[in-house]
Amino acid sequence: MALKYTVKTKDVKDGDEVVGSVHGLSFNAIVGLINLNREVVETLFNKFSGREAESITDTEISAVGMEMLETAPLFVAQVIAEATDAFDGYDPKDENAVNPLDTIMSMPLGLQLAFLQEIMPLTFNAGGGVKKMLALALKASQGASQSGN
Repeated sequence: MALKYTVKTKDVKDGDEVVGSVHGLSFNAIVGLINLNREVVETLFNKFSGREAESITDTEISAVGMEMLETAPLFVAQVIAEATDAFDGYDPKDENAVNPLDTIMSMPLGLQLAFLQEIMPLTFNAGGGVKKMLALALKASQGASQSGN
């Protein structure tokens, strides 16, 4: 039987206006983001360490998202950029091109949170939850960094 999968997307709105469309992050994308932001991700993972995935509430996940907006704005922008394919067609050699991370980081805090709230379920619902996915990604990331030494 052939693999049947279509990437699920969700529109993000600012009021009634659609300002973007997001998809969940792939395992490879998560590992890449972890490699770029290891300290931030380990801090996030430690918040849920030792708990069953089912015990983590949506409110807690939203609170962590808000905390990350305040303490790790570049990481949040990278997550949003990955989930929106913001770098597709971006040419850093074009002097008139605006870096997508700058655009994302200039968005209002509430709008960035709206993007994260749509990205999270698309990323983790099918993958066994936040804790399981982050644990797997951290292990893969550690293995990749050890093999590169």
